[in-house]
Amino acid sequence: MNEKSKTLREIVVFLGLTFALSALAYIPIIREGTISGAQSPLGGLLMLAPGLAAVITYLVFERSLRPVGWQGGEIVYLLLGLAMPIIYCLLEYGVIWSTGWGKYNGQFPRDFPAYLLVLLFTGTLSALLEEVGWRGFLVPQMIKLTSFTMTAIITGLIWAVWHYPLIIYSNVRLGNTPLLYSLVCFTIFVVGLSFAAAWLRLRSGSVWASTLLHGSHNVFMLHVFNVLTTDSGGTWLLLGEYGAMTAVVGLWLAVLFWRPFAASLQRIRPGLKKTNMKDQGPKPGAILKARIAAGRSGCRFTPAVFCIPAEQMKEEGAKP
Repeated sequence: MNEKSKTLREIVVFLGLTFALSALAYIPIIREGTISGAQSPLGGLLMLAPGLAAVITYLVFERSLRPVGWQGGEIVYLLLGLAMPIIYCLLEYGVIWSTGWGKYNGQFPRDFPAYLLVLLFTGTLSALLEEVGWRGFLVPQMIKLTSFTMTAIITGLIWAVWHYPLIIYSNVRLGNTPLLYSLVCFTIFVVGLSFAAAWLRLRSGSVWASTLLHGSHNVFMLHVFNVLTTDSGGTWLLLGEYGAMTAVVGLWLAVLFWRPFAASLQRIRPGLKKTNMKDQGPKPGAILKARIAAGRSGCRFTPAVFCIPAEQMKEEGAKP
């Protein structure tokens, strides 16, 4: 079996397991029509499904969990993942508050700093359950088969569709926004966020960078900025995960992480060694094709560093 077929088989198994395990949570959620109250623990079970599916798939096919990308990565990517949702929430909600399309109520929880730290800790851990699947498994596997752009789009669409039963059958939508409208806005945002998450995962080589992005988004948009906002009539058509302004944020993220950064990842594949090409004198913008080595995490890329095949390095006498 060639490498492409093996990768496709692993992806199919992972997706099958993810949706099968998710059904264990979705069936009672759909039956009750809510994810709050007695049904709230099902949210944790739902988030666990992609991560557990990835663990099972890796253990069956690779006999290892190292490709998830457990290493910490450089601090700059971790901080970027943490800070990005704060920035886009401040911009998005600030515009709505300043125009009067939504009201800032100033209702911070008591002991807000401690409250926020607890939320960030629990939010990051819960996001990790998902991220082990989406960015720990699916992104490194997809990048073996296609470009960065298509990897971000496909994984983003899968990520969005996985949420659809929750949006359609439970009470997560704010202000009773129209269902089709909510699905469209949510999908655009999630695909855009997928560009940022995939870029962080591949650039840093660590699942923790995208986990901090995911967890920080859940904390600041859902538990801070939404709580600080009072509906002034149609506010939730603009704000929240199902609003038009959030969809615009998603488009902005997609463009931001597609240009100019995507060019640095278009032909990068996991498992390639890196070397400084300055000494070998390649032409500017040269794209070096490489074979894929299975079961390894993506390499980091900087303007002076290119990924080349290990065989080529050996032939040219370059040091890893």
